[in-house]
Formats: sequence, structure tokens, C-alpha cells
Amino acid sequence: PLDENLAISSADSRFGAMVMFQGRSVEGMRIQDFMHLPEDREAFENSARAQPVGETGGESTHPRVSHAKLRDGLGNIIAVEIFCVPFMKLFRREYLVGIREF
Repeated sequence: PLDENLAISSADSRFGAMVMFQGRSVEGMRIQDFMHLPEDREAFENSARAQPVGETGGESTHPRVSHAKLRDGLGNIIAVEIFCVPFMKLFRREYLVGIREF
């Protein structure tokens, strides 16, 4: 998950492996810091922070999807699709994120 600042709040070794950060923690880092292009960072932040309204007038729980190019620890570019769902945890907004290569 990501915290309200879109920083990785609990490290997941699978993301670390995807970006070749094995042996180093990605906790506290922002996913945007791995994005190659400034426009990808901006599009992800706008998508994640958007407040779509659901059918009943409350906040939508549908995942928000964005595309980006990540740079791994060796400098390789990885095209990914990022799924992001906001949720409230102890009165703070956090984000559940899924990433897949495509």
C-alpha cells in the first residue's frame, strides 16, 4: 500500500524485484521516483488523487488505471499498467496499488 503522500508504506519484495532493488528496501520511497517521464509521474498522481463519485453518491471503489514507464536499478525501462484504489485507514487516505508489465 501507499500512504497519503503516495509513498510505499510497507515494502513488498515483488515490487523491489521488478525494479531490481533486491536487498534494498523500497519502503518510504514514492512509486513516482521510479517513473522515467515527468508526464507519467503527473498522470499517476492526478489519477490516484482523483475523487470519482460512485453510483450511490459516495466515493467510487473502482480501480483507477494509469500507464507509465518505470526505470529499474540497472537503468532499463519497463512499461507498466498501474491500478490504484483509495481507502480510508484510521482517518487517513491510503492507496492499494497493483502493477503489471505490459
